[in-house]
Amino acid sequence: MGSSPLQLSLCVRLRVLHASQDSSLLSYFADDVDGEISLSVNMTATGASLRFSCCKGRVQSTVIPLPGFRLYVWNHLCLSLHLSSNINLRALNGQVGEWHFLEDQLGKAIQEPLVVVGGGRLVVGQDLDIPDGGFSISQSLHAEIADFLLYDVALTAPEMITFMSCQQNITHDPVIYLDGNGTVLRAVGETEVSRVSETQVCEKAEGYTLLFPERMNFYEAVIWCGTLQGSVALPRSKKENEEIHDRFQRFNDVCLDGWGTIYYLGAVGNSTTEKWSAVVDGGPLTWDNFDPGWNKPTNGYTCSSVGSHIFPYIWFSAPCNNKMCALCNFRSHPELRIRGLCTSSLFDRIFYLHDYENDRPAFDGLEQSRIYWNNDTWVMESRVHEGLRALMVAVRTQEYPLGLHTWAIHQDKCHQPQVELLLTSCGRDDYTCNSGACISKRRRCDLITDCSDLSDEFDCDVIYTPSGYSAALPPPKLSSEPLPLFFSLTITSIREFNLVEFTLVLDAIVSLRWHDSRLIFRNLQEDFRANKVKDPSRVWQPGVFIRDGTRGAVDAQPRSQALFVVLGGQTLADDDAVVAEEDSFSGRWSQLVLEQESTLTFRCQFQLRMYPVDRQRCLLVFTVHDLTNKFAVLTQDAAGVKFEGSRRLLEYELVKESLTAMVQANTSLVRVVLEFDNLFGYYICNTFVPSLMLVIICFLTLFFDLADFQDRIMVSLTAMLVLATFFSQTSLTMPKTSYMKLIDIWYLALICEDFLIIVSLVLLENLRLQQQSSLLKVQVLSLHHHHQGRRNNKQDVARFRSDDRAAELNRKLVIFFPVTLLIFLISFFVVCFCG
Repeated sequence: MGSSPLQLSLCVRLRVLHASQDSSLLSYFADDVDGEISLSVNMTATGASLRFSCCKGRVQSTVIPLPGFRLYVWNHLCLSLHLSSNINLRALNGQVGEWHFLEDQLGKAIQEPLVVVGGGRLVVGQDLDIPDGGFSISQSLHAEIADFLLYDVALTAPEMITFMSCQQNITHDPVIYLDGNGTVLRAVGETEVSRVSETQVCEKAEGYTLLFPERMNFYEAVIWCGTLQGSVALPRSKKENEEIHDRFQRFNDVCLDGWGTIYYLGAVGNSTTEKWSAVVDGGPLTWDNFDPGWNKPTNGYTCSSVGSHIFPYIWFSAPCNNKMCALCNFRSHPELRIRGLCTSSLFDRIFYLHDYENDRPAFDGLEQSRIYWNNDTWVMESRVHEGLRALMVAVRTQEYPLGLHTWAIHQDKCHQPQVELLLTSCGRDDYTCNSGACISKRRRCDLITDCSDLSDEFDCDVIYTPSGYSAALPPPKLSSEPLPLFFSLTITSIREFNLVEFTLVLDAIVSLRWHDSRLIFRNLQEDFRANKVKDPSRVWQPGVFIRDGTRGAVDAQPRSQALFVVLGGQTLADDDAVVAEEDSFSGRWSQLVLEQESTLTFRCQFQLRMYPVDRQRCLLVFTVHDLTNKFAVLTQDAAGVKFEGSRRLLEYELVKESLTAMVQANTSLVRVVLEFDNLFGYYICNTFVPSLMLVIICFLTLFFDLADFQDRIMVSLTAMLVLATFFSQTSLTMPKTSYMKLIDIWYLALICEDFLIIVSLVLLENLRLQQQSSLLKVQVLSLHHHHQGRRNNKQDVARFRSDDRAAELNRKLVIFFPVTLLIFLISFFVVCFCG
């Protein structure tokens, strides 16, 4: 450069073979300034950009995005730079955009125009640190370059578009350009100069085809191409058919089968309709090149193949079980990821299937590694770090490094002599089987084997415990508040309600949910019951202690216990140092669930004063061993307590269950209250009504003939005896208490009623007998003085009326006893239902 232009343009056709975060495209050293002009390609797995600086460092690290910039394809790039106006253009693969550079504060303070000093040295593809070089392979651009054109003017957008479309209508002459003679730009170092046709450079690439020189049948070929996210190739034109055949003709001897063909095509036939269809979409063929004698699918010949060099380009129907090579087509170069390398490893994590080495496909790393076949095993090497390599262990002849394999590693920073590595072409939402096949992550550890090698159901533990984790220590608090332990109780059945022994037996499931932020979870399903922890002893679990209302320990007989994980929160960032492709979740958001199913036997302090119309309240108090409310508190989860069994028991019905969380003596506890109502309908039918009927029968004796004392007293005594028997039998089925129960009062009142009736009957009989004695005396006297005349008649009638006192008393008792019984019944039922 002999001038100091204010304008500059660069047009280049670039096919990058390895990405780098700082690959120099152009480096210009002048006036003892490193990077008087510097243009480097910054390419990662997520995208590409250019980094531009110039003018004695006044413009530094200006980033120019390159959307759509790809490896292994020709990218057509133009940059137009106008230093004075800062109006700059970028054109890439037909798209033109504007960009601006940023001048640092020091440069702005100088207030001088931006210029590029002339008379320096310009290097393409390497950063020039000093005038004589100072090259470093880490800054080298590993790429193919064609039409490198540097102009001292700012090209317009139409001019750059003509370059990208290969029309070459730029009227300006470049000051630096690439020519075959090396008169302007000279090849130095590990640089090869070759010629490439304009058609190859300018023709838009449509997919990528690769032949795998291992013989397999058609179905195996379909699986293999699908494993690499491709499909069996099917040419769409004569030109494509011939290019593919010519490209892979060198594998003729390896691929040739007894049928005279070398590779399968992605077309299958229907022997009934005699039609061919594409494997990839099932549609009819748009073009074919079948031999006229072998152009129809017949029974046993429903696959298509291509002839060898003897019959080049010709398609033939063929048996699907023949062994020949697999020709796979991909939308772009297949991308593969390697997992299992430690974080500090120097190997690449991303590889692409590109080109061949030793007649087998090679895997080129994104930046500096390569996996290739050395005629003995698969080797992973670095082009940057000398001596860094890995060898695949236990290799079969036709085996590829795809899937899970053991590698012996040398001179890597991981310091692991052998490690299992997984090379996969599966997507981010897929899981890779050990064989390399892909399945959805949702089908991983779902108790259904989807991988042919069954590896999707291996190592399905849902918990990863980091180093230093202690199951003896409770989880740390998530905030300044104590850690909540969400508690719920599900009562599945009440086995026994023993009123005599004051005990209750029930089946229940105690559930506790909590966060343990120290843990990492994986292989989680939406249904938490599919996320069962296989070894719960590895993690901390709350020890539940239960007491009853008497403060005594509850006899808990365990039936089952399980620990689950509830999926929650977003997936953690993928860690490719872990071989398995599993979504991981933090214990800060996902929860552990402990379910303990037990049979609980406990005492309940029954209050029986209102028996049999009583309501009983039984208590259960749950606490966690050795955990104060400073660290954790029991908290009600959802409804807290739930009953799933039959509420109606033999004698009682569960009418209400409630849960209350509280703190006592710095200890968090949960109190569960169960309320039972007596099903007194039994006592109405078997106690109250029969006993009341007996009293009524006893009362009805007052309506017997007054002189029939024997029947009256026998019926009353019988009713009294039966009533006493009822009372005795009922007492046998009831608990003994020091106080009277309501049913005791009932029987006592009725027995008293019967007793008073019997006493009344005795009194009535005595009174009647006295009346009868008086009546006989009056009658005798009346006969003795019969002849005295009728003067005494009025006096005898008066005496009979005055002696009928027994009948009068009987009539009064007929009224008295029903009234007292009614008063008692009203009082009793008021106490029962309102007391």
